[in-house]
Amino acid sequence: CGHVLSTLLRTIPALSLDSFTAATIGLGLQGGAVLSEIFRAGIDAIDRGQREAGISLGLTPGQTMVDVLAPQAIRIVLPPVGNYAIGLLKDTSIASIIAAPDLMLRAKDLASSSFLPMQVYILVALFYFALSYPMSLIVGQMELRLARHRH
Repeated sequence: CGHVLSTLLRTIPALSLDSFTAATIGLGLQGGAVLSEIFRAGIDAIDRGQREAGISLGLTPGQTMVDVLAPQAIRIVLPPVGNYAIGLLKDTSIASIIAAPDLMLRAKDLASSSFLPMQVYILVALFYFALSYPMSLIVGQMELRLARHRH
């Protein structure tokens, strides 16, 4: 069965993906599912009366979403979206499992050729920290700014 499936996948040109494309599609699909759930939960967290108030003011459902619900939902979804973005940066190292050329795969190659794995992986950890820490500070500042506008 496995041989038949691999033969079938090789015969369909659209499914012959290089590792980078496969990793991008995989992370994109997973991210789309997670983010859609975050946004759905953020919109559902807004009191139903807000939607009814927008409609009663004569706004269309689309205008109600854009002008009334979305500004409130952004405050709710910003922390989990920021956390997801930081997590995604770190999760890209999983792509090295399928040999997508990322930082961890390059580090593994360098560590095996230089016989200095500790130094290489500490440097990689510093790279990830240098990328993720500023992102967390930016998200924190955005949360504070939105919290000030709320009150």
